[in-house]
Amino acid sequence: MLDPAADRLYIAATIVALAVRGIIPWWLLGALAGRELFMAVILLVLRHRTAYAALQTSFVGKAATFCLMYAFPLLFLSAHEGIAAEVVRVLGWAFASWGTALYWWAALLYLSQVRDLVRGAAAT
Repeated sequence: MLDPAADRLYIAATIVALAVRGIIPWWLLGALAGRELFMAVILLVLRHRTAYAALQTSFVGKAATFCLMYAFPLLFLSAHEGIAAEVVRVLGWAFASWGTALYWWAALLYLSQVRDLVRGAAAT
């Protein structure tokens, strides 16, 4: 139960710090924070309309978290000068791009799960 909360706290603290330092653009912070707000609304609907309190995790969500967990340290390291920093920057942005896309894909999968659960609860 605490593992997803720890992942979200790490992601939130890291993207704010990276955005403040100018390492990542503010739009990336907005995209990731927007996904978290989207998920909060979905979970509120789930808890309000069904007896379920949580959703089953998906492989896509775990892959997204994996990518983001690798992206942020790499992007931080890429803030330095030199050829190694350039290579790390490319890898960091690859992980960040895939992680953000997968993060939103997972959110849409969770939305589909909630829709099915709410429909099932309404039918009973």
